[in-house]
Amino acid sequence: DGMTGIDSTSIYAMSALAFMRRTDATVSDFARVAVRNRQNARHNPNAHLPLDIAPEDVAASTMIAAPYRRLDCSPLSDGAACVILSQPGNLPGTGKGRARIVGMGSANDRVRLAERADPGTFAAKRLAAQQAYSHAGITPAQIGLAEVYDSYSGAQLQALEALGLADDVVAAERRGVFDATGTVPTNLSGGLLGQGAPVGATGVAQIVSCAHQLEGRYAGLGPRITPRFALADTHGGIATLCAVTILGGVE
Repeated sequence: DGMTGIDSTSIYAMSALAFMRRTDATVSDFARVAVRNRQNARHNPNAHLPLDIAPEDVAASTMIAAPYRRLDCSPLSDGAACVILSQPGNLPGTGKGRARIVGMGSANDRVRLAERADPGTFAAKRLAAQQAYSHAGITPAQIGLAEVYDSYSGAQLQALEALGLADDVVAAERRGVFDATGTVPTNLSGGLLGQGAPVGATGVAQIVSCAHQLEGRYAGLGPRITPRFALADTHGGIATLCAVTILGGVE
């Protein structure tokens, strides 16, 4: 699609429109995501865009590619992240337990939306998640915290649907399931929308956020109840290459 001169925001927007037609999601649902993630970022000392905004601010921001307005879009950020992998007990330091990577999965899709069975569905993300759940030996219902790839507000709902974290993702969004006080608090870091989107470091940063949440040492907003399992979801392209990592809490 990019070879025709269309940019990535426009392609994401076309995918979001297909998602909206299938699910009855509205721009108000997208605005709710954009507001919540930016508000979550206000608790994160490393966040790029910790904004105090309301849905009215999203609706009043500049239209970029319908249905997305400027505040529906994540920034391109500078940043870096690092994860140190070790066998249990081999890490020096405080002596406290560490989160564990218990499952991983990856899958890819057609690059062009027109070649996909449903341009509004992140099919590769669904396959990557199924692999990760199988590898971890758990079900989606056991995930109690998620950091997902919200390059655009609607992409967060598309991701949550593909990850199987709600039977009806739009209804779950409206019920507050993905709020900090919900059953699956999502992007407490602020996500790409609020924390920022440093290309190449984003997925690693998601894993760091999940690990610190599970270990009880996160610098930002924390979940009401520390969960047993957390999920980090990242992708390249328009959910073209997807990777899902599941972390288990300290034992």
